[in-house]
Amino acid sequence: SAIGKTANVHFSSRAEVNLPGDHVSQAPYFVEDVGEHPAYFEGMITVPEGEGWGIFKCEM
Repeated sequence: SAIGKTANVHFSSRAEVNLPGDHVSQAPYFVEDVGEHPAYFEGMITVPEGEGWGIFKCEM
């Protein structure tokens, strides 16, 4: 989900973490998602800046 992927991106971006995260597409698993997916730039997921997780649309 967008929430899980965003949490993984935040965790993986920490300096003390030296293992790759699981950044595969969730398309095969979810028809709809509760939040917007993280942004990509040059093939990489960007870590949202500022407070919070950077998830703008969250519907449950």
